[in-house]
Amino acid sequence: MAEGNHQIMRYITPVIEQLDRAVLELATDHAINSRLALILIDNALELIVHRRCTDAVELDRQLHREIWKLSPKQRRMAGGRSFEDKLAVLVVLGDISDGERRFIAICHDYRNELYHVGLRHDGVVRAIAGQYFKLCLELFERLRPMSLCVSSVYKLSEIGTKYLGVQPYGIGFSSIPTAANKLLCALPTVPDIVHCLSRSADLAIDQIEESFNFLVDDNFSESRKDEILDCVQFRAEFSRMLEKEGIDTPYYDPETAGQTSEILTGLKKSWRPRYRKLPTMAWRKRAAEIGLLADFIAALDRYQALRNDMQYLEDAIGEAAAELDAAIQNEVDRARGK
Repeated sequence: MAEGNHQIMRYITPVIEQLDRAVLELATDHAINSRLALILIDNALELIVHRRCTDAVELDRQLHREIWKLSPKQRRMAGGRSFEDKLAVLVVLGDISDGERRFIAICHDYRNELYHVGLRHDGVVRAIAGQYFKLCLELFERLRPMSLCVSSVYKLSEIGTKYLGVQPYGIGFSSIPTAANKLLCALPTVPDIVHCLSRSADLAIDQIEESFNFLVDDNFSESRKDEILDCVQFRAEFSRMLEKEGIDTPYYDPETAGQTSEILTGLKKSWRPRYRKLPTMAWRKRAAEIGLLADFIAALDRYQALRNDMQYLEDAIGEAAAELDAAIQNEVDRARGK
């Protein structure tokens, strides 16, 4: 068997096998299954992107210098380890649009968060995985390998045969769209991504408002709303500065007390709050606008931009609410003699 065909099969069959497993995961409407599906789809797309970049570099190597499509830097990017760099090269080559690059990059970031952290994006991951699956199949067809060899020696796996059929003369270019179509037909119904993103943003805003109202209603000092909003922002910035200096806790520690006091004094002199009031009305307007979009790429772009803008207050208020909840529980336990 020709080595080239062996390499092609090592590319095609893992893509098909991982997408087939993603179909099985998406058939179950559960957050864990959806996370696994997104990871599998992203793995498959990484293979597609890597193969196309490898082909592009090889093709450039064979061409005369005057007609090279890639600069020396772009060839290094195509052959490097950075997935973002490879996507940028495919945009330069005209293989994918910049919108597709952004969508893939966001999905890839989600995949990395889910792999290392889990329990995030549960409200949107199934819808995103379903749309990512469709885009992956489209690119599987669009970004075919530069060449396919013919061989009857390579033995397909059971899953490979399921989608490629019996191939007595090896894998040809027509095999890829055939497999992609069968995979698309196997995809179960998943939630509409645009509606799901809009709804998820609204729910996140609800949670921020609920946590902030808890701080207002149950704080020990009976502070006003504006005072509490200033306070949570100041505490968040103070914690960030302590972390930057390698100080683990804002509480008194003889070894770091002097440095902590110096940071606190300096911050009080220069600090101004980012927000004077909760911008939830503006956030809800943006969430509603996402739900009106027809383009899934634009929807995920807008959603991610909104979630990025929300994150500062979401984290600051969430951490303060968790601390207050713990303090209240301590008071309850003390009253009960625990």
